[in-house]
Amino acid sequence: MTTEDPRSVLDRLPNPVVGFDRDGRHDFVNPAACRMVGRAPDQLLGRTLREIGLPSDLAAELDANVARVRDSGQPFAHAVTFPSANGPAVLLVNLVPRPDGGVLTTATDVTGPARAEQALRDSEERYRQTIEAAFDAIVTTDAKGTIVGWNRGAERVFGHPAKEVLGRDVELIVPPRYAAEHHAAMTAFDPANSSRMRGRVVELPALRKGGIEFPTEITLAYWGAGADRRFTAIIRDITARRAAEQALRDSEERHRLLVESVTDYAIFMLAPDGRVATWNAGAQRIKGYTADEIVGRHFSVFYLPENTARAEAWLEAAAASGRFAEEGWRVRKDGSRFWAHVAITALRDPTGRLTGFVKVTRDLTDRLAAEQALRESEQRYRQVVEDQTETVCRFRPDGTFTFVNDVYCRTFGKRADELIGRPWHPVVHPADLDHVETELTKMAPDNPVVRIENRIVDAGGRARWMEFVNRGFYSPAGELVEIQAVGRDVTDRRAAEDARRELEADLRAKEQQARYERQLLQSQKLESLGVLAGGIAHDFNNLLTAVLGYASLSRMRLPPNDPVAEDMKRIESAAQRAAELCQQMLAYAGRGQFVVRAVDLNALTQEMTQLLAAVLSKKAVLKYNLTIGLPQVQADPTQLRQIVMNLITNASDAIGPKSGVITLTTGLIDADARYLAELQAGPELVPGRYVYLEVSDTGCGMSEEVRAKIFDPFFTTKFTGRGLGLAAVQGIVRAHKGAIKVYTQLGKGTTFKVLLPALDRPDPEHAPAGEAPEHNGRGRRVLVVDDEEDVRVFTRKVLEHAGFEVTLAADGGAGVEAFAAAPYQFALVLLDLTMPKMGGSEAFREMRRHRSGVRVVLTSGFAAEEATSGFEGKGLAGFLRKPFRTEDLLATVFDAIGS
Repeated sequence: MTTEDPRSVLDRLPNPVVGFDRDGRHDFVNPAACRMVGRAPDQLLGRTLREIGLPSDLAAELDANVARVRDSGQPFAHAVTFPSANGPAVLLVNLVPRPDGGVLTTATDVTGPARAEQALRDSEERYRQTIEAAFDAIVTTDAKGTIVGWNRGAERVFGHPAKEVLGRDVELIVPPRYAAEHHAAMTAFDPANSSRMRGRVVELPALRKGGIEFPTEITLAYWGAGADRRFTAIIRDITARRAAEQALRDSEERHRLLVESVTDYAIFMLAPDGRVATWNAGAQRIKGYTADEIVGRHFSVFYLPENTARAEAWLEAAAASGRFAEEGWRVRKDGSRFWAHVAITALRDPTGRLTGFVKVTRDLTDRLAAEQALRESEQRYRQVVEDQTETVCRFRPDGTFTFVNDVYCRTFGKRADELIGRPWHPVVHPADLDHVETELTKMAPDNPVVRIENRIVDAGGRARWMEFVNRGFYSPAGELVEIQAVGRDVTDRRAAEDARRELEADLRAKEQQARYERQLLQSQKLESLGVLAGGIAHDFNNLLTAVLGYASLSRMRLPPNDPVAEDMKRIESAAQRAAELCQQMLAYAGRGQFVVRAVDLNALTQEMTQLLAAVLSKKAVLKYNLTIGLPQVQADPTQLRQIVMNLITNASDAIGPKSGVITLTTGLIDADARYLAELQAGPELVPGRYVYLEVSDTGCGMSEEVRAKIFDPFFTTKFTGRGLGLAAVQGIVRAHKGAIKVYTQLGKGTTFKVLLPALDRPDPEHAPAGEAPEHNGRGRRVLVVDDEEDVRVFTRKVLEHAGFEVTLAADGGAGVEAFAAAPYQFALVLLDLTMPKMGGSEAFREMRRHRSGVRVVLTSGFAAEEATSGFEGKGLAGFLRKPFRTEDLLATVFDAIGS
């Protein structure tokens, strides 16, 4: 069941209805009110009575009464003489308070008796409907008084939702002082002696949620027997009704006083024989007699001589039907005539005996002049429609024209007689017909105005865009009678809008292009820095190989407990730390050493709990927010640990000496191209599922200037930092085909979000390595090919110390030449990957031409995955990462020879 919008109901009322807000400004006017004052809604809404141009004394009186009702919360009625558009009118104004603190007023034009009586009946009917529209509570209990039924009205009346009361005793809603009496009545209930209760309406207090008592009107019904007996009470909250009854009594008293004081209506009573019994001020003003002069005389004195006999017949008609009304000429005391509307209402006692008549006379002389003025106004309105520059037409619901103005005719190159009586469809562009018809179907009595933009075909056959405001006119029964369409040409506006949209699209495309260019510049910058870092690390690794190797070799040659051995260990330790620094630079360049496998990111972070706790500041608290059931990622666990360690360390440093929280979060995201475009990532990133690791802190945050440089090598904001931590993180992430995003706000904290491609299934387990062969190089020759002399000499000394015979070559070409001279003399070739003239890859191919089964161990400062990427399936015997120690060299050589 639907409920009609109250505003729609008020809009259709013939009586003026006006709403005032707390400040006394109009916040609602219905059409009748607009017609009464001759102004449009926008000239009234938001304005006070003084601001709309009412006479100052009238505005002051109305303002005072509005304030009185608003402050007291009680309704009030009074009569005023109002300067309406049709001349002065006597209005019976009823003011009632609204729940929101405003005031709602209705005005009844009581200038004519018939309208006054109808307005009174309408007021009574509206009041009755208001009372009956309340939602009553319906409560059902079983024989024991347990509540088994509780409707929405009960929820509203008592404040308890159904789930709170069902199954509880009905005494929940009975005031405590009546509980014992109610319980006794339930216990002693006898259907045989209780038939008088059924349908009986009683008034009793009830108890609302919160212990608030309120008056109710209860009607009780019951059915069933024994344990199956049910009681149903229809309970109506009559708090408002009692207040309304008192207000009605007050209103009736005010109306009595009002009638006696009305001066624009003659309101008086007649005895059953037609003699005047009462007389008000309005009667004295209109007819010219004082009460002393007229009371007791027959009312026919007010009629023209030729109508005197008919006056008695009109009384008989009123007595027979209850009411009689007519308009005609009447005579004042001074003999002047006036046109009057007269209503005679018969009064009877409860037995039906006629006790007299109420006669209301309204002077309509001014209305006659107003009707003539209205006819002239309609003619002027028609002329305005004809003269305006917009197209105006009216048509029936079937589309048939009933009116077109001259502008409409000129637009379509037709005469009015060629359009009126014909449908509008041919003038609408064929492609827009369905759209127009569909939009017109949305018109309804509560939505009478529909705006439509569509194309029409003008007199020259050109398509033009028009905006039509279509207003429907409805009968009192709600049937659509006619539609008025007022249209204006918006072709130029549409063209301007299209041009604006094209300009906006062009600007968006340029912004996107600029964003792509910035991303490309950043990518090129990172790539250039990566190449630089990788080159430096490669050369430095060669130098460290010699330092680390000679230190370890020297230590091996020293006798036990030699004090120099401890110095050699310190040299090795320093060289190893330098090697780790190179690894960070290579990681930034995306060339770190990776041993990839399927990794559970949640398990990896949980394994690091104790390690992470060691790097946290005492003021920082680490919280975990791990998503269960994440897919694995293909990654090097060691490198992932470095990412986690670096990010947690940075977060702890950002919190500093103040208390703060670091949150480590994992999850899964389905990233599209737009999302990935905003990340720090490599160009190979593709849309899909990504597992993410997020580290957020509540620390100091970063400025935009700092944020733009955090991934640059050697950039740091720490006093003792090297500026390689985040650079290494980015390099590792890019090498794993991942991405990283940074969110930061100065003074609020920072979040790093690392994305890694999710695996559809885990990698297979790697087979365990076999036993290492015995370390014995006697009778075997090794070819060492490396462009660094220190590396070559160190390697030769280590291998000779292990029993090998060694041949050296300074570059790839020299190595191939030495190998080609005696290819089967060499048990193994140690081949550097990066050399001038001929690199390791080309030298390997040349050596295989001379001996396909040659055993070659590749050496490089780059990660094994990258360094050996071009040697898959070609029989590479092993890989040795620079810088290496004596132990690493011998283990790799013997492992390759043994294999």
